[in-house]
Amino acid sequence: MVLASILSELVVALVFSVCAVYIARQTILSPLKHVPGPYFAKLTNVYQLAVYYRRRQYPVTRRLHHRYGPAVRVGPNHVSLSDPNLLKKIYDIKGKYVKVIPSILKHLEHKLIIVVQTPRYLAADSISPEGHNIPVPFSTLDERMNSAMWRPIAKYYTLTHLLNFEPHIDNVALTMQHQLEERFCFSQDNGALCNVHTWLTYGNHLQFPTRLFCPLTIRLAAWEVTNMVNFSRMLGFLENGEDIEGSLADAVFAGDTFTYLGHLPRLERLIRSLLGKPIFNGVLQFCLKQIANRRSMGDDYVHSPPDFLDNFLAAHRADPKAFSDDTLLSSLVSNVAAGGDTAGATMTGIVYNTLKHPRVLKCLQDELDAAIPDKGMAVSWKVASNLPYLDAIIQESIRFHPGTSFAFERLVPTEGLLLPDNRFLPAGTVVSMHPWVLNRDPFVFGPDADSFVPERWMQRTHESPEAFAARLAAMKDTVLTFGAGKRRCVGRNLANLEIYKILATLFRGFEFEMPEGGVQPRVLHSIFVRMERFEVRLKVRD
Repeated sequence: MVLASILSELVVALVFSVCAVYIARQTILSPLKHVPGPYFAKLTNVYQLAVYYRRRQYPVTRRLHHRYGPAVRVGPNHVSLSDPNLLKKIYDIKGKYVKVIPSILKHLEHKLIIVVQTPRYLAADSISPEGHNIPVPFSTLDERMNSAMWRPIAKYYTLTHLLNFEPHIDNVALTMQHQLEERFCFSQDNGALCNVHTWLTYGNHLQFPTRLFCPLTIRLAAWEVTNMVNFSRMLGFLENGEDIEGSLADAVFAGDTFTYLGHLPRLERLIRSLLGKPIFNGVLQFCLKQIANRRSMGDDYVHSPPDFLDNFLAAHRADPKAFSDDTLLSSLVSNVAAGGDTAGATMTGIVYNTLKHPRVLKCLQDELDAAIPDKGMAVSWKVASNLPYLDAIIQESIRFHPGTSFAFERLVPTEGLLLPDNRFLPAGTVVSMHPWVLNRDPFVFGPDADSFVPERWMQRTHESPEAFAARLAAMKDTVLTFGAGKRRCVGRNLANLEIYKILATLFRGFEFEMPEGGVQPRVLHSIFVRMERFEVRLKVRD
C-alpha cells in the first residue's frame, strides 16, 4: 500500500512537472514571449482548430488584431500579421518564405537546418492508384519542385491562352441564364421566394429545390466552367439542377476536413491511414476516370480548342520525366478541386454585395444596358473587361468578400524577421496573413474600408492621374484574395475570365429583389466562403 501510494504520488508529480515545463517553455521561455495573444493559443494548435471548427476565422482573427495589434500569437509557433508593409517581404517572388511548418530546428555545420513535419498543406495531397502520396501544386512545399511542376504547363494559364476557352464559358453562361428563366421566372412558381438554407443535404447526393436559387446556380455554373475547360463537356449540374455523382457534396466535405485537420497534421495522417484514401478522394477518382477515358481515344484525339487534359497529356508525351503521370494527375486534381468553389464563392459574394446596395445595382445595369443591348447573347471578355463600373464592383467585392477564408502561412527563413516595431521573430516561426483582415486595412483602403464602395477603384473628382495610379497600385498590391508572390494562385486569370463574363450576362438579363425583413444570410468560413439563407426573387429584364 505504501509503495503504491508513493508511486502514485511520483506519477502525479511527474505529470505536473512535465506540464509545468511545457507551459514554461511555451510562455516565459519561448522566443515568441514578446508577441501577445490568447493564452491558450500559446500552448496548443487546438485553439486554432476550435476557431476554424466554429467557422469564425475572420471575425476572431480580426478581433485579435484589434485587441493585440499588428502581430498576434495564434499558436505555439504561429504569429498572425496584419501590417501591409510586410506583405511583399513575406510573399516575395523568390519564395524565400516557404510554404512549410517546422517541427524540429537543428544546428548543423553552423547553419540552421529546418527539418519539416507533415504540415497543414499535405492534407490536400492525393494518393496515386499505386498507393503512394502525390503532392499537388498547391501543397508542394519544395519551391524547386513546385517550379518544376508548373514549368511545362505554365503557358496554359496565361490569359492569352485562356481566351481560347471563351466559347465554353459562353455556353455555360447561356445555359445558366436559360435555367434561371425556366426554373424561376417562367414556371408556375414565378416570383416565389427561395431559401438557400435548403441547398445542401449531406449524403450521396445534394438535393436542390425545384425553384433553383440564383447564387446556387452561380456555384453550379462555376463547376460547369471547370468541367468545360478541363474536359470539354458539362456534367449536367445546371441542366439537372442537382449534384452529379456527389461531386459537390464531396467538395464541401473535403474543404471542411482540410480546414480542420490542417491544424492537427498528426491526426490527419492517422485518419488518412485508417481510411486508406486522401481527403479529395472523390475528385481524385473522377480525374483518374477522365484520364483513362481520354487515353482510350488515342494520342491523336484532341478537342478544338484543346482543353487542359489535352494539354497535360501532350506535355507528358513531350517529356514524361519532367511531366510524369503523377504530375499530370495532381495538376488536374488541382484544377478541379480549386476551380469550381473558388470562383463560385467569389461570384456569390459579388452578387450579394451588389444587391445589398440598390444604387450600385442600378449604376451597373445602366452601364450594361448601354454596352450590351442584346440580353440574349453572352457577354464577351473584350466588352466585359472594359466596363469601368463592372470592374470596380468586381475589384471591390474581391477585396471586401474574398472567396477563400484561410490565412496564407509561411516560414521565417534563417535570418529571422524584424517587425516594423523592432520586435524580432526567429527563424522557424510560422507567420501568416489573412485576406479578410488585410483587405480591410484602413491605411490602404481608407477609413471606409469596412464598407462596400466600388467607387474607391475609380478616379475621384480633382484626383490627378498620377495620384490615382499610385492609390490604385497600392490597393491592388495589398489585396490578398488570390495570394501573393511566387505562390500566387495560378488560376486567377481563369477566375477573372469567368467572373466578368458570367456576372455581366447575369446582371444584364435579370432584375433582382431582396425581400425586406427576411432572414439575413449567414457567411460560413471554411476553406472557401459559403453563404446560407440567401433569399432573392428574379425577374427577366426587358
